[in-house]
Amino acid sequence: MSSMLNPAGQRSEAIPDAWRRWVAENILLNVDARAILERLVANGFAPALAQREIEEARRHPYIASAADMLQKHGSKRSWFLDTLARLARESSSWGTVEHRTTITATDFFDHYYARNIPLVLDGYVSDWPATRLWTLDYFESRLGDREVEVQTNRDAEASYEIKGQTLKTLMTLRDFIAIIRSSAGNNTYMTANNAERNATALGPLADDVRALEGLLEPPAAGALPGMLWVGPAGTITHLHHDLTNNLMIQIVGRKVVKLISPLDTPKVYNHHHVYSAITDLDAPIDDAQYPLFKDATIFTVTLNPGDALFIPIGWWHHVRSLDVSVTLTCTSFVRANDYHCAYPRD
Repeated sequence: MSSMLNPAGQRSEAIPDAWRRWVAENILLNVDARAILERLVANGFAPALAQREIEEARRHPYIASAADMLQKHGSKRSWFLDTLARLARESSSWGTVEHRTTITATDFFDHYYARNIPLVLDGYVSDWPATRLWTLDYFESRLGDREVEVQTNRDAEASYEIKGQTLKTLMTLRDFIAIIRSSAGNNTYMTANNAERNATALGPLADDVRALEGLLEPPAAGALPGMLWVGPAGTITHLHHDLTNNLMIQIVGRKVVKLISPLDTPKVYNHHHVYSAITDLDAPIDDAQYPLFKDATIFTVTLNPGDALFIPIGWWHHVRSLDVSVTLTCTSFVRANDYHCAYPRD
């Protein structure tokens, strides 16, 4: 938010409507009054004026009534989530993800998709030519001169997931592969956010994959069935949840995926859109800053080449690559997967 100081540098003598709406919003979000006051003062409002505005807003019958209603409805939703989370922990398998080697489409949709339960399918696509063909040498020899879009300078931007649109860079696939060969790390990564721009350039790779009949809609001719992720060892995807169900297919290298049930959403400090304020699950978590997180259950999965992981909608996940890695994420299930359309505005 911009400062409300006037051109002469004097403090404002009245609270504009835009700031009044901001005060009301934060009161309804149950933000501490001291934090609201500090923000107003920092933006040029006299402390006495800011304090009076906050007190009047809190007493206003419209805001007081809305706050009471939100508190009642929010408390009930929190009770439901907490109760369901406690019930889930009664299961002896809570905290583990089931592994299977084969599954029918009916079994998958009835027992995992519809029930919002993650599943690892060991070796599910091990018969795809891609699992033996896709090497950096193969990519370079077949498509090296093609221009692709990747994310760069991620190390310089702490919020690289949220600000990924600002980190896009065009280069040849050969130059991108040279970066991957030279060093591990998280600085340069081809992600799903680059998939639309790369669809044509990487389309020939569709020859090396096979249809997952009964699970996914067949892709268009010459198109991959999902979004491609390519990077060196050490790439990290911060803790977030998706707005669709997702089949994560590991083709090259290994990845460690840490999952947290949506039942534990109140414990992961969702601060913006689909992202958690707790970004890196491999780093120490500050219990003083995030006291609820210690009660969240983390489900840890290591994906090997040929494995597939079903990540149900709403499940929080954090991903780290252990090796040079190539992954496909697919959302074109043959069942409904348009739940993002009803997602509330942040």
